[in-house]
Amino acid sequence: MRTWQRSCAALRRAVQTTVILCLTTPVDLPRQHAFHDGAGYGINRVNGDVDAYNTVAREVAAEHGVLVHDLHRVVLEGPGGAAAMLGEDGVHFSDLGTRSPRLQ
Repeated sequence: MRTWQRSCAALRRAVQTTVILCLTTPVDLPRQHAFHDGAGYGINRVNGDVDAYNTVAREVAAEHGVLVHDLHRVVLEGPGGAAAMLGEDGVHFSDLGTRSPRLQ
């Protein structure tokens, strides 16, 4: 959390524009496993970690006057929800997700 705080504070001092922090999107663990099966991919993102990260990100953003764009909610509430908005690897956006006007 301290790294976040230092980064936000430094960014706010360094730029003369609005700073917007985008929250991390949900993930699909079964898709991650299927996509990387046998590829030696040893890192899996899980929604519990995403939620914890986003909680801290919101707190630090509020503390430093940084706006928050809730990409997590955008994905969950997008057409078809996370199942449609996330690509085959379960982490990155699908074609539908990349075309969502709320992500632009």
